[in-house]
Amino acid sequence: MQRFLIGTAMLAAALTSSAESVYTGFHWIDPVNKQTHTNSMLIEDQGEIIYIGPQKEVSDSASVIDLNGKYVIAGFIDTHAHVTLGAVNMQKQRGKLTLAANHSDDISRHNGRVMLAYGITDIRNPGGDSNSTVRYKTKVKNGEWIGPDAFTAGEILDRHPFPGLSTAVSNAADIDAEIARQKALGVDFIKLYTSLDVSLLNAGIQAAGRNALPTVAHLDAIPWDSAAAMGLDAIVHAMPTSIELLNGTARQEYLDTRRLGSFAFFEWYEAADFDTPRFKQMLTALAQNNTMLDLTLVAFHNAFWGDQPSVTSHPELKLAHPELIDNWQSFFTFTIGWKPADFERAKAVWPKVEQLTRLLHQAGIRISIGTDMGNPWVIPGVSFHQEMQLLADAGIDNYAILKMATSNGAESIYQHDHKGTLAPGKSASFVVLDKNPVADIKHSLSIHAVVKSGIWHQPHNLITSSQ
Repeated sequence: MQRFLIGTAMLAAALTSSAESVYTGFHWIDPVNKQTHTNSMLIEDQGEIIYIGPQKEVSDSASVIDLNGKYVIAGFIDTHAHVTLGAVNMQKQRGKLTLAANHSDDISRHNGRVMLAYGITDIRNPGGDSNSTVRYKTKVKNGEWIGPDAFTAGEILDRHPFPGLSTAVSNAADIDAEIARQKALGVDFIKLYTSLDVSLLNAGIQAAGRNALPTVAHLDAIPWDSAAAMGLDAIVHAMPTSIELLNGTARQEYLDTRRLGSFAFFEWYEAADFDTPRFKQMLTALAQNNTMLDLTLVAFHNAFWGDQPSVTSHPELKLAHPELIDNWQSFFTFTIGWKPADFERAKAVWPKVEQLTRLLHQAGIRISIGTDMGNPWVIPGVSFHQEMQLLADAGIDNYAILKMATSNGAESIYQHDHKGTLAPGKSASFVVLDKNPVADIKHSLSIHAVVKSGIWHQPHNLITSSQ
């Protein structure tokens, strides 16, 4: 039996000298069962786990990598990563000014490498130019690009065009044609957006179902439970901003004073009361319908603190693509038009965002970890770990957060039989950590290495190659 201690040259030899690799001497974190197994062994063959459990004798021809007391967990899954999204600017379309998003292979490759360096082995890409999103998925699958595997949407279906991100639909026939087009291109699911009314949202859900495609939606006026009852599979963003969820006087005051745009991020929370029968009804319905959520807390936290250097000059901001950094600093943020008083009001409602997070979790609703990567101040890879910290700050226990980051994520991309946990027959995709994230969720950042489909990656090399 060949035994190798961790070292770059020796490890490279170990992983190429034999089809079967044996990882030994590590603590195996199993968030689903809330257990951490000591002195564990994992055997991988051709990218698949063939054994994980207590140490045992292995073949003399096997390459053995001693992880020497490190911690191993299934690969992380970011369920809200716009991997292909570039700068957002104004352009003229049919004589009207509209927002438009750039997209490029350079941005896609950059984001993929950085996310993988931070332990993200899979993503759900919730929308963008269909050709670009499918190309990223295909290039990674074929081994031409290095990055997380992608479960991807194409253009988001909305009533208003946003070239490079969404496409306009105005009736059921438009929706049928667009979903058929995207399916032919190779998307995995359909994303539906805020301006669709009840009829169009339902038409999108039903048309996607006829094409055997799941649906994900960002909702505004339509209550979450109403959409879940239509058969919607998943909801994104911790912003259930429907006026139907507001009660009595608070609803009328909100209607009388609300402003258009992102001011609703905090104005709705100011008016919300989570102790009403209507709100409790929503929680119950989401749990009963098995609706998945990803909250993207980090995207809203960045907006609420978007007047602070801790966001706009974050030391790891350099990991975002230069085109995006320049775009956020010069033009595009979620807080265009906000005044100092608006930032203060937003910060003041953050405890209610945390309260909502706890209530959703306590209701048994499945939550995954999503970041809204590609949007302002969200750093590829880094913000995934920021999202986990925000969940911990909201009072969620670390095993539950790690389950959201792995097993729940796999359910969100319909890959639970292949990914999300470490078990025989599943992908040999896992993160090797120097410290225990169960003890402190910050330790999820102590990434020693990332193994994706049996291939060992050093984080530093991935980041250096992306720059």
